[in-house]
Amino acid sequence: MDSSNDRDVLVAEFWRECSIRRTCTLLEKQRQLLREDIYDLVAHIALLVLPMEFPTYKSEQYKEILIEALERLGDDAFTKLVLDVVRKEKWPQLPPL
Repeated sequence: MDSSNDRDVLVAEFWRECSIRRTCTLLEKQRQLLREDIYDLVAHIALLVLPMEFPTYKSEQYKEILIEALERLGDDAFTKLVLDVVRKEKWPQLPPL
């Protein structure tokens, strides 16, 4: 009887581990896709706003505009995500918010 119970526990743990690994793989892929989308958005945001002289994305003025806009959203998690992507991809020297 114990052998059958041990086998059931082992099978349950195996399926749990498989599920965790599949979920982790899917989450990692989605995270990478989101990072790429945010990177593209930040790189092309000047094309998406009003058609007036907008600073290039590498300028200090652009950084200030982006940071202020993120602050106004009031979503700390999204702001942190965008700034993390921007720091890694475009402006490593960007100060913390």
